[in-house]
Amino acid sequence: MTSDDAIRPGRFFPGKSFPDNVTPWVVRTDAGDLTALRAMPQGEPRGVALMVHGFIGSKEDSEFVLPELAALGWEAWAFTSRGHADSAQPGSYALADFASDTVSVARAVAGFGGREPMPVHLVGPLAAWWWARRFLPRPTCSPM
Repeated sequence: MTSDDAIRPGRFFPGKSFPDNVTPWVVRTDAGDLTALRAMPQGEPRGVALMVHGFIGSKEDSEFVLPELAALGWEAWAFTSRGHADSAQPGSYALADFASDTVSVARAVAGFGGREPMPVHLVGPLAAWWWARRFLPRPTCSPM
């Protein structure tokens, strides 16, 4: 499946307004349809930024950051993870499932619009949490 086959126009939540350059999309993954928002820069993007929300968030957490990133020249995306808000509810919610979804969305947005795929920069609390958990020493706690 190509990037363009995996992504189609979406819709906003009823009654919700967004900045003018933010558009809704749907990304098809093995988990099902994950909803997304996108903001484009003027001219060619300097890269792709993908906002990854935390465990109790959604793409709407990034609605005001996306236009700012686009103003700095980035093609900015945010998506809602499985089991959250208006995205697919597949029933499996292991950390590996969320990571797989993030990789699927990153691959899709990297080459969206028929271009040669660009590197995707992951931004947000879930990405930061994963890297911290993976590479930082685990804290030890003692009872008080």
